[in-house]
Amino acid sequence: MESHAFDIEPLNRWLIKLERANRLIKRAGCGMVLALFGMLLMGQGAGSADSQRTVATAPGSSIVLGSVSLRLGMSKSEVRDKLSDYGITELKENDWYIFADKLTDPPTTDPLGLGEVEFTNGHVSFISRSWLTRDTDVIDAIFGAVMSLKREGIRACSISADTVTDPQMRTERTWIQCGKKSLQIGKLHSDFGAHLQFVEEQMGQPDVK
Repeated sequence: MESHAFDIEPLNRWLIKLERANRLIKRAGCGMVLALFGMLLMGQGAGSADSQRTVATAPGSSIVLGSVSLRLGMSKSEVRDKLSDYGITELKENDWYIFADKLTDPPTTDPLGLGEVEFTNGHVSFISRSWLTRDTDVIDAIFGAVMSLKREGIRACSISADTVTDPQMRTERTWIQCGKKSLQIGKLHSDFGAHLQFVEEQMGQPDVK
C-alpha cells in the first residue's frame, strides 16, 4: 500500500477557511465534507481517496467527556466516580453511553449525548467522544475535533477512507489516525430511509461482538 506523509497543520488552515464559509455550505451535509477531504488529500499528493498515508505522530493520552478526562486502563469504579454528575446508560454490562445530565424517568429534557466508554476485565478499553451534537453541524464538529488535536500538539497523522455495506445499510467512513487516537467521520445510509452523520474522537478497540 502506498504511503505518504501527512501534516495536520495544512488541514487546520483549510478547516479555518472552511469554518468562515460555514453558512454557505453547512446544508451540504457529510457528503460535501468527505468530497472536500478528498480535494485536500489530492492537494497533499495523494493518489486516491482510499489510499493510506502513514507517518509517526505523538499520540494523545486522554479523551474529555464533558469536563472529565478519561484514559485507557482506568477502572470501572474510577470512571463511575468521575462521571457521577453525568447520565450513564448501560447499553451492555461493559458498554456505557454518557449523557451531559443525569437521566430521569420520564425524561424532563432531551439528553445531550457525550460519548461511549467500554470496559474489558473491569478497565477502560475504548473511549469515544461525539463531536456532532444538536448544537453543531458536521463542519463545526470536524473543526472542533481537529483544533482539539492541534492543542494536544498532534500534527502528523494517517488518513484512510472506506465504505462498509451491510444487508440493510451502507456506511461511508473517513479515518484520521493519530497514534493511539483517531477521528472517525462518516455517514450511515439505511434502507429504511434513515441517515446518520457522525464525527467521533476515539481511543482503544471497540467490542464488535
